[in-house]
Amino acid sequence: MPRLFWWLVGRNLPLPSVGSILGRTIDYLDALLADKYTRHISISVMRHAAELDLTAYEDPVFYDRLERAAGAGH
Repeated sequence: MPRLFWWLVGRNLPLPSVGSILGRTIDYLDALLADKYTRHISISVMRHAAELDLTAYEDPVFYDRLERAAGAGH
């Protein structure tokens, strides 16, 4: 075999390893980003829910008005 052939074979040996490491790194960062985004959205929803005026929704008079307004739209 020519010397150039073995040089090319040796040069291409690390490519699958580098590809595998790069793929795993991308998968890890993708999962990390998804977890952070999900946590951010959950916290935002919880903060918004905590700011709601639940006494207005529990007031029977307000609830009746809300029901009538929803029924008027149909």
